[in-house]
Amino acid sequence: MERLNFATIDAAANHHDTPAPRPTLTVVPALQKTEWMPFTIRIVRDDAGFQKAVSIRRAAYSRHLPEFAEKMEVEAADHDYGTVVLLAESKLDGTPLGTMRIQTNARKPLAVEQSVTLPPHLATSRLAEATRLGVAGGMVGRVVKVALCKALWMFCEQHEIDYVVITARAARSRVQSDAVQGRGSGPPALGRSAAPIVQLHGHGAHASSGHRSGICRFIF
Repeated sequence: MERLNFATIDAAANHHDTPAPRPTLTVVPALQKTEWMPFTIRIVRDDAGFQKAVSIRRAAYSRHLPEFAEKMEVEAADHDYGTVVLLAESKLDGTPLGTMRIQTNARKPLAVEQSVTLPPHLATSRLAEATRLGVAGGMVGRVVKVALCKALWMFCEQHEIDYVVITARAARSRVQSDAVQGRGSGPPALGRSAAPIVQLHGHGAHASSGHRSGICRFIF
């Protein structure tokens, strides 16, 4: 916010022999509100962290795929080159509250490409796939989910990813974005068929030209 500096005007008005100067503008910094979240998000780099990620995966997947959830363990894909596992933990006691795995095509094709042929413009782009998303139930889980999505976006910005590719159950594919018109069976591990695939514009030419997509404006 900018305010007029009336002190300058009054001082100048006392000297009638000189023209009154134009009023100056004083820049007043805008107030910024900082909110502290009751959890942290980190990249998993230790066995204990991977076990926490698996525990929250089991809890989340058991709501819709209980039999599959019981068999979940740390996967080989969690350790692949170009892959990171995010973990949200409570600041109070370290309880896992959410997790997400991010795979890039830096070394090999995305997991989803085992089931679906991506459009040509994606096949030649730098891609990231978000999988194994799981959060705790209740209001805190909703906040954690948004925070994980923001962490995903920041990761893609830092690594100059062009597109984020996400598969989801039809009931949950509510993101307002460009839908890829590819159909096929869902990733084998998910046990779902005809899973919708969504692409989100990432870094690439859009960010370098100053364009900010709708999902970016929502997150930030």
